[in-house]
Amino acid sequence: MDLQDRGVPQPTPQQAMAVALLTGLDEQTTGLFRAYLTAEAFPAASVVFEENVPGDRLYVVQSGQVKVSKQLPQGQEQILRIMGPGEWFGEMALLEAQPRSARVTTLVPTTLLALTRPHFQTLIERHPVLATHFLKAISAQLRLRYREQERLLREKQVLVDALAAKNTALEQALDE
Repeated sequence: MDLQDRGVPQPTPQQAMAVALLTGLDEQTTGLFRAYLTAEAFPAASVVFEENVPGDRLYVVQSGQVKVSKQLPQGQEQILRIMGPGEWFGEMALLEAQPRSARVTTLVPTTLLALTRPHFQTLIERHPVLATHFLKAISAQLRLRYREQERLLREKQVLVDALAAKNTALEQALDE
C-alpha cells in the first residue's frame, strides 16, 4: 500500500522540487536544474544503493519514502533517517569520488529524481550561482544533522547519569 492509498496526498513534481536545494532560486534557474534531472521509479523494498559502493548521483524523493541505514558490526541495521517527498540524499557522491556512506532502500513504491555528477558539473560550470546555492543547502543539512546528534548525545548522557546513580545506589546497598 503506498502513501496515496493511506490518504497521504502526493506532491506535484513542482511541490516535490520545493526543497532546500532549490529554495530561493528564481524560476529560470530552477528550470535549468530540473532539466538535468531524470526520474527513476522503484518498487517497495528496493535497494537504491548500498553502503560502501561508488556513487555518482544525488536523489530527490519525488514521491514515496526511503530509509537510510547503516550495517553495524554485529550485523544489525541502524536506521539513520526516513525520508519523504522533497527531501534529498546522495549529495556527497556529487562532490567526492568516495563510496556511499549508507544504504538507501524504498519503503513504498517510490519515484526519485536523479542528478548525475557529470550533469552537476555542467550545471555549476555554466551557472556558478547554483554551486553557491548547493553549498548553502548542504551546510543547512549538516547543521540540522549536528543538532540531531547533539540532542542524541544529551539523551545518552541522561541515561549514563541515571545508570551511574543506580550503580552507586547498588554499591551502597551492597556495602550495608
